[in-house]
Amino acid sequence: SVEHASVNNINQLIESAKKNFYLTLLLQNILRVENENSIIARRQYDFVLSRFQNGQVSEFELKQAEISWKNTIPILQEAERQLNEAHENMRFFTANTLPSTFSLESNEIDFPALPLAKNVTDIVDLHPGYKALKTETEFATSEVSRAIAGFYPSLNAMANYSYLHDKDRFQNLNTSQFTVGLNLQLPLFEGGSKIVKIQEQQIELDKSRIKLAQFKQELELKLNTLYENLEVAYKNIGTSEENESLAEKGYQLAEESYKNDLITRLELQEARLALSKSRIETQRYKHEYITNLIEWERLTSQELLNK
Repeated sequence: SVEHASVNNINQLIESAKKNFYLTLLLQNILRVENENSIIARRQYDFVLSRFQNGQVSEFELKQAEISWKNTIPILQEAERQLNEAHENMRFFTANTLPSTFSLESNEIDFPALPLAKNVTDIVDLHPGYKALKTETEFATSEVSRAIAGFYPSLNAMANYSYLHDKDRFQNLNTSQFTVGLNLQLPLFEGGSKIVKIQEQQIELDKSRIKLAQFKQELELKLNTLYENLEVAYKNIGTSEENESLAEKGYQLAEESYKNDLITRLELQEARLALSKSRIETQRYKHEYITNLIEWERLTSQELLNK
């Protein structure tokens, strides 16, 4: 129906706006990580430069540190470009009410716990699209039944009872009457037009039933797949956060070891890249989880996100 299509369009718009918000937050966090990564690389270059000036390291090692730092610059610029593009989309969803440059207040993606698993059949039965198709099928069924009824004769029964009491000075008159009637109507032959009409309506009913069954099957498959993706993403978040914590400790140890000439600059760089990768990976898993959660909200009519 038109009403259902309108509601569905509004829901899709809300879903797109939510996804764009969390994408913007993700890109904002990635830009922060890349900026920190570039700052660390520059700090390492400055440290190697001071050691080179003191004759403690070779010019080759100095060039490596410089290249490592300058390699972070295009990555940082690309992160800025992607965030600016997301900002433009945010301005679209807010009818250009946002300033030309802005930053979301939250630096971390807060995500709710994994939603409780529900019976997929129950969710499908409550879905607006399924309910609309079910109503359409019920209407088509009634149309076929009405058309078939036109082939059968109709019999109507009628009963009526009346009583009259009349009294004068000579006599009392009591009169009662009970009437029963039957009305039989036989359908006229219309040259097969009724049969054609029934066949046409039966075809429409079959189409409605097929659409209903297909919608149910596709929605159940989508819900099952979506919930599996949610479970995987939720598990990956926990794993990536543990890896990020380990990478932070590893980098701190590597930085201290490099200052004491216990490891090479290349090993320090690997530790820094591992830290940067683990931080970005955590943000991406959170974004993946939130994106799937928004889709789950739309399909199940559950409100899980407060933003």
